[in-house]
Amino acid sequence: MAIISGKAFWVKLDKPQNKFDENKLRYSLDLSLDKEGVKEMRAEGFTIKNKTKEVPSDQRGDFVTIYANEKTYNGRVLPKPNLFDANKIRLNGVLIGNGSKVNVQYKKLDYDVAGRKGSRPVLKGVQVIELLEYSPPDEFARVEGYVAPIPADEEAVVINEENDIPFVD
Repeated sequence: MAIISGKAFWVKLDKPQNKFDENKLRYSLDLSLDKEGVKEMRAEGFTIKNKTKEVPSDQRGDFVTIYANEKTYNGRVLPKPNLFDANKIRLNGVLIGNGSKVNVQYKKLDYDVAGRKGSRPVLKGVQVIELLEYSPPDEFARVEGYVAPIPADEEAVVINEENDIPFVD
């Protein structure tokens, strides 16, 4: 297996996704490459893509999409790619934000399917070197304004923001 370094964008390692086909879910990331990285990936026979004006300036440039399918063609579940920190400690539940520096472990897969030949990198693992943590958009904060009345015949549960575990004394 080989390792390539770069900045990660559009990382989907927490759960497999595929907005184009719900039957072919995959773990994936776009890895932004420097000139040496482009040279290495081209030498392997991989397709290098280039983002230009349609994305923010920090996401422009040469990149390769690296992914691993969730299942085989006959439905067998494949192992999820490993995720590690810089000290090789396994991470769980960490969401990687755009621009995080990573090392990506991959395996070269040569294919010849339905007249299409080529090679692609199969995602095996990611080591986070510099984390820019992803935080989901549209999270609300408590603000002044309308507060709904509590019906007299129903019990209401009020969650104190300082308490992470509601319903515990």
